[in-house]
Amino acid sequence: MSQDQLFKLIYLNPSNVTRRLNRLIKLGYISKEKSAVDGRSKIIKLTKLGYQNYEKLKERLPQINNSIVSALDRDQLVIFKQLMAKMEARLDGLL
Repeated sequence: MSQDQLFKLIYLNPSNVTRRLNRLIKLGYISKEKSAVDGRSKIIKLTKLGYQNYEKLKERLPQINNSIVSALDRDQLVIFKQLMAKMEARLDGLL
């Protein structure tokens, strides 16, 4: 995926995304190289290490989410659900 495609996909400020990408590159999870089609574009790819960790994360994500949510008390959980619903509605409007 190109870096520009990633910016558009996740709706975050490009400078914030670039900082996160640089961190993932430093950790060895992704690589960034010039596009063979358009030399101005950068292509983002998972490295072998990145793919291995992606598979682990994908398996553990439900457990991670449950752990995070279980740390909230009842009132916080209500607020969290309201916020998530609001963000989801906003996202639906953007897509």
